[in-house]
Amino acid sequence: MTFTSGDVEDLKDKIVKMFEHEFDYDAIAKNAIERYSSEAYYEKLIKYYKG
Repeated sequence: MTFTSGDVEDLKDKIVKMFEHEFDYDAIAKNAIERYSSEAYYEKLIKYYKG
């Protein structure tokens, strides 16, 4: 979640929303594994070098 730089009210609102929101930790972990696993990194490298 991002906030507008220099906007204290926006930052405050985002912090409040974060504390009020229930996180789906299983989904967050699954997404992180899919994005940052060694297999995902390898696939990104292959795509990069193949063009």
